[in-house]
Amino acid sequence: MAKVTVLDIDGVETSYSTYLAARNDIINSSIQRPLIQIWANLNEQIVLLTGADIWIAPGVVIDQDPLNPGVTITDNNQAVECTIYGYGVINNTGSSSCISVVHSGSKLSVDCDDIKNVKRCCS
Repeated sequence: MAKVTVLDIDGVETSYSTYLAARNDIINSSIQRPLIQIWANLNEQIVLLTGADIWIAPGVVIDQDPLNPGVTITDNNQAVECTIYGYGVINNTGSSSCISVVHSGSKLSVDCDDIKNVKRCCS
C-alpha cells in the first residue's frame, strides 16, 4: 500500500511513497482541488500547500525526519489555506515545533486524534 495518495476533483487517485513527491506532482500537474491522504507513518517535513487538504488515516503518525530535524508541519513562511483532519497523530520527537505557521496570511485548521510535544506545538 502506498504511504500517500492524492485524490483529485475527478476522483482519480495517484499513489506516492512520500509526501514531498505528492506535493511536487500537485504543483507540476496543476491537480484541481487535491485531497492528500496519508495512509502510513511518515518521517518527513510537511510543507503545506494552498487548497491541498490533508487527511490522516487512523493511527498514522507524522513526525519530522530524524536525519533532517526541524518543524513537522510548516507553511514555510508562505501564505497557505488548508485543513488537516482525520485520525492521526502529529508529533515532533526532536527539539522543534510540531506545527509552525508564521505567515500572517496563512489559515490552517487542524483536527486530529493527538498533537504530541504540545509544549512546543505551535509558533
